[in-house]
Amino acid sequence: MTKNTTASLVEGTIFMAGITFLGGFMDAYTFMTRGGIFANNQTGNMAKLGIHFAQQNWKGVNECFFVMFCCVLGACFSQVVQHKLHWFQGDWRKRGLLLLAFALFLSGFVPTTIPHVYVGAAFTFLAGFQSCLFRKWEGTAHNTIVSTGNLRSIGLYLYDALDKNQNQEWSKLARYVMVAFSFAVGCAVGALVCTQMGIRASWLGSVIAITMALTLHQREKACVNL
Repeated sequence: MTKNTTASLVEGTIFMAGITFLGGFMDAYTFMTRGGIFANNQTGNMAKLGIHFAQQNWKGVNECFFVMFCCVLGACFSQVVQHKLHWFQGDWRKRGLLLLAFALFLSGFVPTTIPHVYVGAAFTFLAGFQSCLFRKWEGTAHNTIVSTGNLRSIGLYLYDALDKNQNQEWSKLARYVMVAFSFAVGCAVGALVCTQMGIRASWLGSVIAITMALTLHQREKACVNL
């Protein structure tokens, strides 16, 4: 019962919009405070890897490969959290959110004298990690850290709405547009906060992650009391 109840929460529009907002916030944070890096953009890094290789720019090749490997490690670590770490009973994604919050809090203390590629790689690790925590919206695929596939989904939902012209299809389209574009809202808020707080803006991201974890915890408690 707990699993089904928490699944209805984490795949819901409001919760998933919050997580996607956080993904955008983190991307804006690395861009604004860590040398213009988009930590979530591994498609771009893959393209840069090929271009650097063609240009025999081995330093660029090494940096791109390093960052992408960190994304792979983040995804791998998400499975460790799910299957190997058992502190805090309940949904494993709650543990993931708390670890994410802790990492974002620590990043506020990392000085800008540290090379941006290392901080960017750390956030890429977190992006790979976060993308595995929450991967569905109302039972269908959703990505909380990149938008290409989400825009494709909007197009598919738009077709269904136009083809069937039923209220439920238009409602589904509207809900998913809100979820998908919460990434851009997160980027906007992240950029504004970074101009005021600098590297410590990550603390707001930490607060958001903790809030989401507490929301999940409250849902679990409500389920137990049923």
